[in-house]
Amino acid sequence: GDELGKSSLELACPYVCPAGKYGDATGSTNINLACPSTCKRGTFGTASAGSSESAACGINCPKGKFGIASGQSSEADACEICAAGKYANVEAADVCTDCPAGTSLDDDKSSAQKHDNVNDCLICLQGKYSDAGAQSCTDCIPGRFIADRGRISDFHMSADACLKCPTGEWSSPDLPGAFECITCETSTWCIGE
Repeated sequence: GDELGKSSLELACPYVCPAGKYGDATGSTNINLACPSTCKRGTFGTASAGSSESAACGINCPKGKFGIASGQSSEADACEICAAGKYANVEAADVCTDCPAGTSLDDDKSSAQKHDNVNDCLICLQGKYSDAGAQSCTDCIPGRFIADRGRISDFHMSADACLKCPTGEWSSPDLPGAFECITCETSTWCIGE
């Protein structure tokens, strides 16, 4: 402490590491020497006077949230809900994981429970695809289609998943996101798309 001539430990050393910081040095005369370490991203602590990381930083950001800053003393300052297209399925995550290609997650930070599992990422519906980390699925361009009705994400993983209509069939240019092609009518012909 910096209080010379005091008769007790509490009087001589009245300062403790604040919540979110810790240190195990003895004989320090300032906070930077006494408490050089901070809780890492994804964790925080509410108690002061921690001498180790486990004692000072014993609370994890919950699933569905990730750490936004180190050295924090509250969940509100340490953790944030994952953005649309992302999830965190472990506690103490320091980043959120992108939803897989072929899926999307449209919730944008309203509820951690909507971002705490890869199953929160929904498979694109028929005629739609997505890249990894998508907030929403994108319609196939007119003349292309995806027949899968949202059962297998691998069939929706990129624009390349949108197939051209075969010869003798077509898809209306006014209807993006087609899930099937239409056979040309009797006495007509078409070359696809």
